Amino acid sequence: MSKIFRIAVASVVMGGVAALTPLSAQAKDATELGASFTAAACSSPTATPANGVITDGRTFTVTMPAGDTAVHEVVARVYTLNADGSKNFSARKTVVENVVGSGGGTVLPGQHIWRVDVGNADDTLAYTSDGFIGCD
Repeated sequence: MSKIFRIAVASVVMGGVAALTPLSAQAKDATELGASFTAAACSSPTATPANGVITDGRTFTVTMPAGDTAVHEVVARVYTLNADGSKNFSARKTVVENVVGSGGGTVLPGQHIWRVDVGNADDTLAYTSDGFIGCD
């Protein structure tokens, strides 16, 4: 193979890998959720959302719409701040299981809630504070 051909092949492969890299694996900069938030329903963009509140920056509660009697799992996704002020997103999260109607929990000191998800028993997403587009 010629050198030009090898460079061309390597460029195509690297470009393809970059294009296939999921957004979640790339750099993030999410803002902390405010005192109240709406969690979009993942069943339809027009379905009734769940509502949530965060008190003291650490305690979160999500209330499902009337009529939703399913058992859910509520997950608060968090980040911490490094010494230089940059955000450290990790796999750490607070999970509350067997929630019906309304439920929540408390994250650890120093953790900042940037997203709250409500999952179904079959591991599909029911509601997310990331908006309907976050219902992947």
